[in-house]
Amino acid sequence: MRTPKQALAATALLALAACGGPADSLPAAPSDGAQVTVQIRRDALGGGANLPVPPTTSAVNGAAVAIRGTLVERGGEWLVVDVGGTRHWIHVDSVLLISARADA
Repeated sequence: MRTPKQALAATALLALAACGGPADSLPAAPSDGAQVTVQIRRDALGGGANLPVPPTTSAVNGAAVAIRGTLVERGGEWLVVDVGGTRHWIHVDSVLLISARADA
């Protein structure tokens, strides 16, 4: 379930895309098979405290907050990332950001 803040952000992005705003210049998402790092929203992991945490860190207080692996599939509300033969299904509402090489 989306919060009102998330719904407002999604509506704003759709409006920008419809009027030729910044969304038109965004690059394509990483292709299936790309090596990616998926940063999980800290509040989705129970770490909603007001800690100054960089968005690309791999751990907070010793707990992993990112998954690194091969993007297997993305569609609908899920990303599938393979990490050493184990597949992880990650709901898109839990994603803070996805990092991939520029040529991915």
